[in-house]
Order: sequence, then C-alpha cells, then structure tokens
Amino acid sequence: MNDLTQRYIKLLHNRQQLQQLAAQHSMAHFCDLLARYLDWPDLTEPQMLTFLRQQNARAVVPQSTEFNRCWFPYAYQSNQQSVRWLLANEKPQQPFLADYIAANRQSLLATLIQPYSLLADLLAVAAPTKVVPALLIFHWSRTGSTLLASSMMPVAGCLVLSESMLISDVLTDPVWQDRTKELLQLLVHLQSCPWPECSSIIIKTNAWDLQQWRLWQTTFPDAKSLCLIRQPAAVLRSHKREAGRHMVKQHVTVWLDDNCQAEDLITYQQQKLTQLMQLTAQLVKTGNSTLIDYQQLIQLSNRQWRKLTGLPLNDSDIMTWQQHLKWDAKNNGQLYRLTEPATSDCSPELAQQYHLLRLQCQDWNADELNPLPAV
Repeated sequence: MNDLTQRYIKLLHNRQQLQQLAAQHSMAHFCDLLARYLDWPDLTEPQMLTFLRQQNARAVVPQSTEFNRCWFPYAYQSNQQSVRWLLANEKPQQPFLADYIAANRQSLLATLIQPYSLLADLLAVAAPTKVVPALLIFHWSRTGSTLLASSMMPVAGCLVLSESMLISDVLTDPVWQDRTKELLQLLVHLQSCPWPECSSIIIKTNAWDLQQWRLWQTTFPDAKSLCLIRQPAAVLRSHKREAGRHMVKQHVTVWLDDNCQAEDLITYQQQKLTQLMQLTAQLVKTGNSTLIDYQQLIQLSNRQWRKLTGLPLNDSDIMTWQQHLKWDAKNNGQLYRLTEPATSDCSPELAQQYHLLRLQCQDWNADELNPLPAV
C-alpha cells in the first residue's frame, strides 16, 4: 500500500474531514479539499476521478472503531459477499431505511466515494461487542408496523432500523448459513454504530424475517418482542394495490423455502399469508413475544404504549407519539384514514387461522389492551 492510499484510508476514518467533504456541492471545491486532506497539492479533477475509481474498486478493511462511527453499512452484494458503505449523518427518520439510503446517496461525496468491505474481513476484525436491542417488531406487512416504528423515530435516544435489506439479504444467503447468529449480531452493531448516543435500538424486521424468528430470539434473548397482525382481507387488499417483495413469486426469492405451486398471484399471496400466520403461532407459543392486532394498535393508551414497548418514555415522548399517530406513516404530510374492508375476500381457512390468532391476542393482553371488535 503506497503512501497516497494510506492517507486515503486514514481519511475514511476521519469523521470531521468526511463531513467537510460531504458539505461540498461543486466538483472544484471537493477536489480542492480532497487535495488538502491527501497532501496532493497539484491534484486535478481528472486525476481525482481516476484515483477514486481505483480506490472504490478495492475492498476496505476497517482499521478502528472510528470507521464504524463514520460509515453506515447499507447493502449486501452476494456475488462479492461484500457490504457497501454510505456516509452516516443524522439518524434515520424516514419510514424505511431504503428511504434514508436513497436520500443520502444523492450527495456528491456518495457519488465519488463508495467504499465496500468483504463480509469475511468484517467478521475477522469485529470487536467482541454485544448489542442488545430494546425492541424487535415482527409483522406480516401492512399491519401497522410502519406506524409503530416511525412513531418512535423522533424520540431522543431511540434509533429505529426499519426493514434493513442488508440484514435480510445476508441472512438468506446460504453461503453464511453456519454463521447467521454471529452475522446478525455484527450487522445490527454496525448499523447502530454511527449513533452511540441512541441507547434504545428498535428493529422493525422485514415481513419475511419472521421465517427466522428463532434466530432473532436466540441472538437477542433480552430484547422485548412484538408481533403485529391484521385482518387478512385488509392485508391482501393492500398487496393487491402494491405487492410487497415477499408476496410476489420471483426467481430470486426472499424465502428460504419457496415451494408454493400457486398458478395465480392471489393464491400465492394467500399461501404466503398462511405461512406467516403459522410462523406467528409458533413465535407466540414460546411466550416470548406479545401479539397485537392492528385494531388494538391504533387505540393504544399512554400506559399501554409504555408497557408494550418497554421503553422509558417521558410525557414529551408520548405527546410526540400521539401527534405522529394522526399522520399517514407512508405518505408524508397526509392525515391517516382507517379503511378496513367491510367483507372478507380471503379464504375461509385464512379467516379461521386469523380468528385463532386473535383469540391469543386477547388471552395475552386481555387486561392490558382494548378488546378486539367482532369478526
């Protein structure tokens, strides 16, 4: 490694210098500042572009925890078994991590400096740090999980990792099937490192992560766990408008075992919703996760909210949450309007499974939550 490359690696570990570069909006100013940090006085823009392309093609091995303070791991590339990094700034406030990532990839720095690391290298240099999330949120999708998770984003001291595709993609790659617990701990640690001031980490999983609920619970046995459910007809109707990734049969599937032989989309979606219900029943049977229906979620009182989340929320936090509930979590600036289907358009088998799960909702929380409406 030559001196210039060493200075570049050092730059990747320097939060202050990276933030100064991130504040630049013109190529000329960016080049001038980079020339100073690299001690390359006569650096020209063409030279800079060539140099950065070369560096972007080399895997980075973090030299210290300072790198993890600067960079947020946002994507997994299975062909390289590598992780891509994005400069971290303020903690995520968008409904999904994908929105946070898309917004932060628009900067000039993100266009020019695109580091990546081999996952094997990250495992090799990882410090033995144990992360304990405050809350895990499992769900079927379209069950109020975005409403719940995003309502905690403005709360000081809370970091919400909402549907991390990095984590889901790594956990479903068969290459790592023998190291999933180690990787899950590592990736949650790395995705929370840029914000050490956040003592409460809330993880809203992807819907299909429910297929690995045992892994999540054994990796984070001390984390409080919620599982959100909803009337199947409402879930299916929402996916009819815009189908989630796990509800469409694809060549590259998010499911560990996708043997559904459905001939049409609605049958496939009903089969997948059935699978999610079965996984939910298994999870709740352990007694380590609280089951809550969407109709209950939107009626939570302050006391119930504190008890369900297990978070040390003060009155100001609760007020922030109550104001947040008035707005549509997925459509910024729009008031939320509840629209549930008047009649069920799902199969009798789905309706029966949902009914049995709802009974467990009432059994677990009869003294704590508002009763469910009749089917």
